[in-house]
Amino acid sequence: MLTIALNDTAAAALATSGCGSVTASYEGLASGLRVRLDIGLALLGQILVWADCTSSFDGAPSSFPDLTAWECPNSSFHLEGHVPVRITYVDDAPVIADADQVLLLRQGLAITYGFDALVRRLLDAGAVRCIVSVGDSNATFRFHSIRPGEQHHHRELDAYHQEMVAVVDIVDAVGSGVSPTS
Repeated sequence: MLTIALNDTAAAALATSGCGSVTASYEGLASGLRVRLDIGLALLGQILVWADCTSSFDGAPSSFPDLTAWECPNSSFHLEGHVPVRITYVDDAPVIADADQVLLLRQGLAITYGFDALVRRLLDAGAVRCIVSVGDSNATFRFHSIRPGEQHHHRELDAYHQEMVAVVDIVDAVGSGVSPTS
């Protein structure tokens, strides 16, 4: 089961773009994101990673405070590198137009549907959280296993004022008692 939470900025962007529904279609997923999903997932002990992850686990978290902090940077990638959007530069800083930001948000939501299938193929993956963050200069997708006491996003999604944020939890059919803001 997928549980989706949006900050007000993301919800408003979807509503005003004529996309009032949060649901996204895997069929409409950009080919670059399909290639990303084709990489697959792997479990390194308790750590969930892309199958092509080259980072050394070696009993993480090493310099990280917990396993979730290790997973986040190792799972993160920029959506704009896989979705065709126009990026302009103002004073050497990238700028993504509002319409393309909404496209990146919808593509970030869409990838979670294919990602859900990958997670379910790994019997021991447990509950997984995906976080999509879209701003005027970039957009990221990242994931981590949901673990008690480990949180790497603000509980109040509306605290993210400068970006659109979606948190998608993938839990088993019975449910894990996990909510996207916990």
